[in-house]
Amino acid sequence: MGYVVGKSLGLKALSNIISSTWRCEASLAIHKSGWLVYRFKTVDDKLTVLANGPYLVYGRPLIPKAMPKYFDFGTDEMSCVPVWVKFPNLPLKC
Repeated sequence: MGYVVGKSLGLKALSNIISSTWRCEASLAIHKSGWLVYRFKTVDDKLTVLANGPYLVYGRPLIPKAMPKYFDFGTDEMSCVPVWVKFPNLPLKC
């Protein structure tokens, strides 16, 4: 499962991520709350996708998450966005 930061994108644009970036077999459904629900053919494919982010869809971050057994499809969790920061030439002691 996951979400795209900002305005929701269409099913076609999001489905292109599967074929072009993830290179695995997965299906996509969009929950009415805006959450994206991906169903992977294998557990290995799911783990690979979760481990190799971040992903961008038309310049917007796609945030993949492992879906817990019981999940509230509210939008509260969509308000947090992980950020990756690079600090070139940062001393090792930092």
